[in-house]
Amino acid sequence: MRRVTLLACGGTIAGHADAVGHFRPTGHAAELLAGVRLPVGIEVTTTDALTVPSRAMSLANVLQLVERVEALAAGAQPPDGVVISQGTDTLEETA
Repeated sequence: MRRVTLLACGGTIAGHADAVGHFRPTGHAAELLAGVRLPVGIEVTTTDALTVPSRAMSLANVLQLVERVEALAAGAQPPDGVVISQGTDTLEETA
């Protein structure tokens, strides 16, 4: 069994329009995963790491993500991989 952790950060991929039509990054990691058919042998753990519009992603937010990934990697049972979902505005900076 391969284990993957999904760290969701909000952004475009997790957004919804509110009652007046303004975009809000309100989605959760579990919602993102619900729309995905996983291959046999893959187990995904979801974590809502941040809920920010990607245009508001700061260096401090990115460093928080680095710390989370490092903590996962140093844990007693580290995942085989980590996926970070966020919007497109600052995707390349985070990568």
